[in-house]
Amino acid sequence: MGNILGIDFKTFSQLVYQNTNASLQFLTATDTNRKKFLINLFNLEKYITIGDKIKFKTSATEKDNIKLQGELKSIEDFINSASIPDKKSAVTIPEVEANLQQEIGILQQEIKNYNDICKKIDKNNLYIQEFESIKILIFKFSYIVKGHMIKTII
Repeated sequence: MGNILGIDFKTFSQLVYQNTNASLQFLTATDTNRKKFLINLFNLEKYITIGDKIKFKTSATEKDNIKLQGELKSIEDFINSASIPDKKSAVTIPEVEANLQQEIGILQQEIKNYNDICKKIDKNNLYIQEFESIKILIFKFSYIVKGHMIKTII
């Protein structure tokens, strides 16, 4: 009989013995309760578990796919925005004559000497400013000391 109807004896028994009151409850039940009843009736629990696993794997795969698509877009945008300059040709630089090289060396030494002299002048000017400041302080101090001595004598 199971081969003819395509269901096992347990399922057939549940269908036959279900009373009309249960039928009315099934018809008026919520979708969730009807789903639970049918899952239990036809022994579909293992398929629910398999479906949940498939949903989980699909979700993880979709997340990975979205991440990889973002990375790919970033790389494509970089490639599209990056420009590689054209190859430049080499320019030959003529050799400098020996006497010109010697003149360049002398001029470079003169520039170095000039820079050294300028640094010494700047340092000397700073010393002069400091010396003038010290002279002013000494003058003020001696004025205060002399003024105090005059007051004590009088």
